[in-house]
Amino acid sequence: MTDKPVYLLAGDEEFLKENWLRETRQKFFKDGASDKAVDYGLFFAKELDLPDTLSLARTRPFLNAKRLIIIKNIDGLSAAFQEQLLDYVSAPFPETILILETDLKEKAVSENKFLSRLSKASNTVFFKKLYGPSLTNWISKRATARKKRIDPRAAAMLEQLKGNNLKAIDEELEKVSLYTGHRPSITEEDINRLVGNDITNTVYDIIDAISRNDKKRVMELTLDQKKEGLGIALFGWNLRLLLRVKECLNLGYTNQRIGKQLCIKDFQVEKALRQAGRLDIKWLRRALSEITDFDLKAKTSAIYDPSSGWQMLMARLLL
Repeated sequence: MTDKPVYLLAGDEEFLKENWLRETRQKFFKDGASDKAVDYGLFFAKELDLPDTLSLARTRPFLNAKRLIIIKNIDGLSAAFQEQLLDYVSAPFPETILILETDLKEKAVSENKFLSRLSKASNTVFFKKLYGPSLTNWISKRATARKKRIDPRAAAMLEQLKGNNLKAIDEELEKVSLYTGHRPSITEEDINRLVGNDITNTVYDIIDAISRNDKKRVMELTLDQKKEGLGIALFGWNLRLLLRVKECLNLGYTNQRIGKQLCIKDFQVEKALRQAGRLDIKWLRRALSEITDFDLKAKTSAIYDPSSGWQMLMARLLL
């Protein structure tokens, strides 16, 4: 890190970037929440007149002690302007906070000659997608920020429903926090009711009924057609999980090692093992192929009926 007022934000995790920018505004500007209260400019590299922007950067702010300039997608800056920007960064105007942004990841930045030089001359912050324990810890911290404690099962269900989309997870945490009111904890039931609408349990029940060859139960169960996309995604996720569990079992892994290998909780391992024991790898691979084909037809064919298509899919998957 340098003491220069120049920052390079890199990586593909937009929500963390947005939070960093908000906190930076609050740090340098008393009224960071209001664009009108600061000297502020937002530019995009491909549409940028860099000489004019650098001239602005070198100008003393009129109403404030600091000026904030953000240039997004800096990797799109033309070669003709790259050296000009590097010259400015080597001796930046002290009253301007210059923030340069790219979606490229750390390796790509290091392999790009321009960005590599820019990174070495700036305060560089990388924002990576969160997975496994890092994602779980982040969810816990966001709940704590709302004066809530989230049950590990609830956090795992939220991850399963929203993946690692931090913005979507944070929005759901806000909604659930308001719903729970003064109650200090967020439970699995809360997530089920407000986020999943019990769809996670439905997916589990369908696979469980298939694994027991309970034809009547399979045909009774259905996914909420209003959330068909989410249901199909969860169905595929569970099948892939069971396939990986079977592969781990064939390698002689213990339950604890399976959980660590797949980055899932103990209770998720136990649930998966109950179903995986009744399903073979060949069937799981066929089921994944079938569900992928169903999803493609549901999304691309105007005449395809997802409801009848789902019933036919279930009939094909029955053992």
